[in-house]
Amino acid sequence: MNIEQWGRISKQSGFSLISLMIASLIGVIITGAAIQMYLGSSQTFQARQAVSAAGENNRFALDDIARTIVMTGRGMSGDNDNNYKRAHGKQQSVWGAGNVDGGINGSDEIVFMLALGKNCTGGDIVDESNNNNWEDVNGDGNKTLIGIVTSIRYYIAIDGNNISNLMCQVGGDTPEPLVAGIEMIKVLYGLDTDFDNAANYYVTSTKLTELGNANPSEPDPWNSIVSIRIGIISSSAEFNIPDSRQLPGSPATINVLGGSYTPADNGRAYHASTATVSLRNLGFQ
Repeated sequence: MNIEQWGRISKQSGFSLISLMIASLIGVIITGAAIQMYLGSSQTFQARQAVSAAGENNRFALDDIARTIVMTGRGMSGDNDNNYKRAHGKQQSVWGAGNVDGGINGSDEIVFMLALGKNCTGGDIVDESNNNNWEDVNGDGNKTLIGIVTSIRYYIAIDGNNISNLMCQVGGDTPEPLVAGIEMIKVLYGLDTDFDNAANYYVTSTKLTELGNANPSEPDPWNSIVSIRIGIISSSAEFNIPDSRQLPGSPATINVLGGSYTPADNGRAYHASTATVSLRNLGFQ
């Protein structure tokens, strides 16, 4: 084999510049598509996370308040020594003087009274070593452990990060945040006017007080509450919906139990719900 033949055999052809440019372009397209899919999936996840957070915050707040409503009045009797006496000697399990309409964001405040059970921070209200005693509350010979009457107050407060929190205050203790992202609480009180332990209609605390003032010779309407209707508007708090997933236009006004709330254009998801809870311990009021 001569030198000329060897040169022809060992000669190899490489990629042309055009081929390299086409391959690079295909690679860029594939990479861009992969990045777009990742961003889309990430934004979808963030949007779902925000919607889920708004719903969970709502459920947690509603469950906590409902749990207190169920226990309201438990363990109370006319012999408890405190400042919440009714005119006829017994105590008010839903304390009229502590319930306020139209606070922060138009939210209501509500105060419950009870002497047995758990408070909103998980503490045990009963302390048998602290002046609790056993009494025949119903006059049937069966004694019930009577605890120290405690107030539980729910209201809304905005923290330093501009997030609305459901607050709980037990007696005179320092208020504690329970659930973040609770924008509004509205409360209606079920008034029993025919004494069948069923609400005939629902009114605000302001209306209840007006009814009492207008008819001072009649029984206090606060003593005739048999159920409470709670409405809550919640947000996703620190979780936001990405801009690309938000609907165009201004956020719509959310209405619940006569209250209106217009969300700020802050990318948060919102959720509204209501629940009606009966007062189970009317015999102790």
